[in-house]
Amino acid sequence: MRQCALPVIVLGLASSSARAGTQFSDNSTVLSQFAQASGAPAPRLAPDEDGATRIEWHGGATVDFYSRSASGGATLTPYSGGHFHRIGMQSDLRGTASEGDVSWAQFALTQSDDPSAIMLGNSQINTLNVGRAGLGYRVAFGDVAVNHSSFGANLPLRGLLAQRYFGQTLVSASAGVIAESWEALADQGRRRMFLKNAYALKAESSFGQNLQAYATAQGYREDGDSVGANVLAQVPSSGSTATAGLNWREGRYYLQAEGGLSRYGEKGLDGHRDRALIVDGGWQGDKLGLRLGHHDLGRYYASLSGLAGAGIRETYANASWQAAQWMSLTGDVRRSENRMAAPPVPPPPPTIPPTPVMPYIPFIGKTEAASLRAQINFPSVPGLGLGLSAGESHGKSSGGASNRSQNQGATLSYAAMAWNASLGYQNSKQSNSVTAGSDSRTDTWSASYGRNWSDATDVVPASWTLNATATASTQRQHLETGATAALNTLNLVISGERQPWGRLSAILGGSRGHDATGGGLRQYWYQLDAGRALGQRGGLRLYLRGTSSFQDRAAIAWRDRLAGIQLSYAF
Repeated sequence: MRQCALPVIVLGLASSSARAGTQFSDNSTVLSQFAQASGAPAPRLAPDEDGATRIEWHGGATVDFYSRSASGGATLTPYSGGHFHRIGMQSDLRGTASEGDVSWAQFALTQSDDPSAIMLGNSQINTLNVGRAGLGYRVAFGDVAVNHSSFGANLPLRGLLAQRYFGQTLVSASAGVIAESWEALADQGRRRMFLKNAYALKAESSFGQNLQAYATAQGYREDGDSVGANVLAQVPSSGSTATAGLNWREGRYYLQAEGGLSRYGEKGLDGHRDRALIVDGGWQGDKLGLRLGHHDLGRYYASLSGLAGAGIRETYANASWQAAQWMSLTGDVRRSENRMAAPPVPPPPPTIPPTPVMPYIPFIGKTEAASLRAQINFPSVPGLGLGLSAGESHGKSSGGASNRSQNQGATLSYAAMAWNASLGYQNSKQSNSVTAGSDSRTDTWSASYGRNWSDATDVVPASWTLNATATASTQRQHLETGATAALNTLNLVISGERQPWGRLSAILGGSRGHDATGGGLRQYWYQLDAGRALGQRGGLRLYLRGTSSFQDRAAIAWRDRLAGIQLSYAF
């Protein structure tokens, strides 16, 4: 491709670049900086006949038709049976002005009659974003990602974002609404949470080569009338936060710190003032690295950051040491306190293989934990490694209850050019002063073997590839009461590609065992996925997958089977 000189987009780069005026770089550099500024993949460039560079419009569409058979009810599976379709469309339009400023408009939409694909309604806007970026500035509207700091604002927002350099200082401002979707923003019937009106401000500047400092201010207010009275049994809240922080690095030393003050209140109730502090620092040598930190967030600390968990206090220290060319050690000790149990996290959708979902059990109290890991390589046998781990934690709740957890394990692995294998063992012990009968010891053995084949040579790339990985595990749990639980699992993953035929992947597995009551635990799963290109822009995909769980236990039995076809086109 013929290169042309375009002014560099410096937004998000060092402030010294913002003062340097117009710079010139090759296309790849400009596009890389554009991707950083816009938060999206770089556009494709095509040369005009006169050598100028223009930005192309590109996008794509997919259409799925599939049938599903599901049983077990909404409690056990989010899926329902029937014949469904799903249409996805996306568009990315970009242009470069003569002075080098770049404008973009991005849009993505999904339409489906499958209630598990779109919970409420039959269409959903996935992405809506327009903006412009140039020398020292950026402005965007729609879906904007606000990433100010750990204690400030760090969340997606549906609204406006603007950034600009003033000398060495970068000022960022955002305002908008936090909503589940664009559809929920427009339609009250599709809301399951309050609309949250929010703003966020940040100013950051560099002081020399080693120090950066910043300050943020943000706030929000939930709209109590935005959700019907029978939908959400909560009281709307409001909060505001101001923080200040720094990032410093000098030689082998580094330090990151941020402190914040906040106000939080719920409608009709007394408000609360609280504070938060985070300090992380360390030293990195040639073979030894040390890291220390202290995090302290008040119970009523109000934040627009998903990284700030209110009511958590923790102090930690860890070290990593390359003791020898063939051995590395990592140790960690920490003391934490939870003064406020966070709400449970919704369970994830079913996966293949099925992912066990553990019940959420909040622990309000203090916990002390320590862990040690070692990685040993054997120079006389390249590819052979041994990993060792041990850890222990002890917790004491505010009510006087205590629990203890101990674990240790080892994994032996080997990797060669065309195959790899591993064998592992894990042992854990759990005890609880409140329910002593649930004290247990669990032993787990696991093994895996992987192999790959191809017709590649030293000078000719592969025209076909085939990869296979088999894993197996067996787990035994012994309870203090004398009861036992067991689970054995097998899983096989195969994937391959042949030019120009296409690609194929398959998963097949199952597990069998029993719980502590003697009830059987049987599951099996399968997945088949095949795809082929249709010309330069089109594609065809066929897929089949299914999961069957606990069919001999009516109370928890569920099943899901799906077969579908997908057509795609890119332009």
